Amino acid sequence: MITVRETSVAIFGAWRLAHFDAGGLQFFENTVEAFWRSFFAALLVLPIYVIMFVLRARVPEITSGPFTVLVVESIAYVIAWTAFPLAMFYLASHLGLSKSYCRYIVAYNWAAVLQIALLVAVAAIAYSEIVPRGVSALLSVIAMFAIMSYQWFIARTALEVTPAVAVGIVLLDLFISILIDAYARSML
Repeated sequence: MITVRETSVAIFGAWRLAHFDAGGLQFFENTVEAFWRSFFAALLVLPIYVIMFVLRARVPEITSGPFTVLVVESIAYVIAWTAFPLAMFYLASHLGLSKSYCRYIVAYNWAAVLQIALLVAVAAIAYSEIVPRGVSALLSVIAMFAIMSYQWFIARTALEVTPAVAVGIVLLDLFISILIDAYARSML
């Protein structure tokens, strides 16, 4: 079971990494146990994800009933949290990065807490219409660039890879996320 202290330390480590401070890695263990405990972040951000979904659900393309939406989104959420770590397991093995794989996924998972907090803030601004549509679109682009830069830094630092390899890892994550989201939306 994960403790409040471990959760706090992990979020602090993620916060330091968000400031491009490689010292943030010291707050993450490189163990299989820490790997599995880091998926607690998925439960931690679930309420925020639900808020994001509710904001997005006002989009007219969703025509399915509430039960279908709940089932599809629940399955997509679980797949989204597991598909990239699984793909990275094989990629890390292929690239000889297995020794730092667990620490990378631990940092990656805890970083999601900060990332989704940023995304929900941007979505709330966009849907509240307190700023013009163009400004909220710009905020979304800036947020996505910030998140991808953050993910790049985590990959580069935790896996000790070249900048180009880190870019490839971020693009792989983006591709998987887009694929999962597109498939889930097609079912709604």
